[in-house]
Amino acid sequence: MLNLCRVSLCCFLLVLFHVRWGYCGEKEDERTENTVFIRYNECTVERWGKDPEETGIDNTENMKMTVADLVKAHCDDNLADCSLSSSSEFTMDDVVLSADSPLYFNGDVKMSFYVNIEGKSLTGDDDDTEYALPQETLSIICEEGKDALTNATNGGFRVDFVGDKRVGPPLDGTLNKIMIPLSLCLVILLAVIAVVMNHYHQKEDKEHLPTGSQGDDVVMTAVKPKDKEGGKSGDDEPGAEEGLLKGQEGGAVNA
Repeated sequence: MLNLCRVSLCCFLLVLFHVRWGYCGEKEDERTENTVFIRYNECTVERWGKDPEETGIDNTENMKMTVADLVKAHCDDNLADCSLSSSSEFTMDDVVLSADSPLYFNGDVKMSFYVNIEGKSLTGDDDDTEYALPQETLSIICEEGKDALTNATNGGFRVDFVGDKRVGPPLDGTLNKIMIPLSLCLVILLAVIAVVMNHYHQKEDKEHLPTGSQGDDVVMTAVKPKDKEGGKSGDDEPGAEEGLLKGQEGGAVNA
């Protein structure tokens, strides 16, 4: 009997553990999926967390209170968007930061958070969230309240991004207007230099080619064929040589 009780108790605890584990896992998944981040422009973690006693403002607490006020105002007018059935109060404790916030990110301070709605007046619909304000709704609230979120900081750090969407002033394109034409001119100049250098090298190579290869006329010298029988040309015959000698002697006498 004792063993049966022990087995029953173990089974009960095991079932309870699985139910609780599944509940916690579902809750954490929903909160992670509905987390939003905002980025404060040109700010460091050191400046963000500067001693509140020195500045008179705690940036993190002020940001959370501002988010809670913005959520309250928006959800009162848009209950369905917030998965609520009636107006509910929101405090800074409902704004839950991620473990790595504040985080220095690409020259900005990144604050990631979700807004807890557990225990509020929920709709109870299967399609609605139960533990965190829907991400889409929270993103819209932060976009519309970017000025209030900016003014909540001691340095007036500007909110430039909500998620991946830029909500701050557009980037200055003045430098691009200068650099793009300049780069194009440089490319054209390099192309012209390449053509000129290629033409120069071709001309230089022509000047160093052998004469015959430049297309000059080639003078052909005719060679008198040799006699078939003796293998000598006409100038090599004895008679011709004697006639040449006599002619030379006659010229000498006449002189």
